[in-house]
Amino acid sequence: MRASVVIPVWNGVSDLPGCLDALYAHSGDGLLEVICVDNASRDESAALITDRYPSVRLLRQPVNLGFAGGVNVGVDAARGDVFVLLNQDTVVNPGWLGALIRALEENPEFGIAGCSILDPDGVVQHTGARITHPEAYGEHLVDVGGDHPRQVEYVTGAAFAIRRGTWDIVGRFDEGYYPVYYEESDYCYRARHKGVEIAYVPGARVTHTFTAGERVSDPITLHANHQRSRYRFVSKHFDSREISEFFEAEQAALENERYFAHAVARAIAARDTLRGLAGILDRRRMDLGDAITSVHRRQLQVGFTQVLRHSLSTSRKLCPSWSMGLSPSITRRQEMGKQSRTFVRWRQSLRQRIYAPPPDRSASFFRKLSWLLIRSPIRFLWDQVRLLRMMRRVDLILPEIYRRLYVLEVLTDYDYH
Repeated sequence: MRASVVIPVWNGVSDLPGCLDALYAHSGDGLLEVICVDNASRDESAALITDRYPSVRLLRQPVNLGFAGGVNVGVDAARGDVFVLLNQDTVVNPGWLGALIRALEENPEFGIAGCSILDPDGVVQHTGARITHPEAYGEHLVDVGGDHPRQVEYVTGAAFAIRRGTWDIVGRFDEGYYPVYYEESDYCYRARHKGVEIAYVPGARVTHTFTAGERVSDPITLHANHQRSRYRFVSKHFDSREISEFFEAEQAALENERYFAHAVARAIAARDTLRGLAGILDRRRMDLGDAITSVHRRQLQVGFTQVLRHSLSTSRKLCPSWSMGLSPSITRRQEMGKQSRTFVRWRQSLRQRIYAPPPDRSASFFRKLSWLLIRSPIRFLWDQVRLLRMMRRVDLILPEIYRRLYVLEVLTDYDYH
């Protein structure tokens, strides 16, 4: 059994030398080939691979296909008995590949195998993982346990081995998890749904530097990508009861949200999920053979609509004050302008007198003079008072207008991220 290692590459010029040098030094005879799928990198990643690693099969893409898309392209071209997916910011340890292949050869029930993931200080970060309920967050396990492979819910895509036979049964990665997050969770859930077991292999050790994620400097993009993938996973894999509990947990989380970027990211993700819900449910039917009911579909539509509305409301409350140039407080004097019924009637009568039409030509001289010297200046002053009151009311609502415009601008800016 020999392996094809597939590495999706995106702006990885600083990571690739460490990754590829260790890969060739520590993989042994089990390594058949290395395939790098360059997702339209804007740096010199492709040139580096071509110049320094001529044995690597480089597949250059015209656009960024995301992690799942890069994996699919690489596996389509692979010739090995096992496909090993590897992040560009990983450094494999000696004997890692032999341990993975041995686990698959000795345990035919395992169709997918994952590694011990270490941080740069050697601390164990991942020994398998699970999806929490009802929130649907990925939770990494850190219990190494014994030396033997053991069954887990899913393993991280940082270092992820798949039998060719498993790929034939489960199919390709779902490219709707774009650009990253939850692809490996989804794939392992699909595999388990079809009777394939997932293994964590303690002896396969890989160091993950976590430098690739640092290139996403925009927190809204980072969180929106994560939430969008999480919502897709829930829509594909949760049943009706789990979905009800999920939306309750999501509303509770929004009640306690304290960061604008997190709130508006949920709004972006909920909006995008609603737009693409039909396609997500079609993919659920294709991957799991699960045709959901109209009630289940409506449950998702209503739930994500509520999340969108609540997220927008929370985003306006948390909108940064620098975005509007005004204090974010808009709760001053909400009951302003309430007067007694008697005063309102008196004011209407006075306004009718002040705005009465000017006297016609047949009016007496003193009436014309009275209108010119008394009523006309009073009308002018009354107009100024009304203008000042109107400006004051504008000052009260202007912060809310700025909030709404800023949130709308953010949503528009991230419409096609």
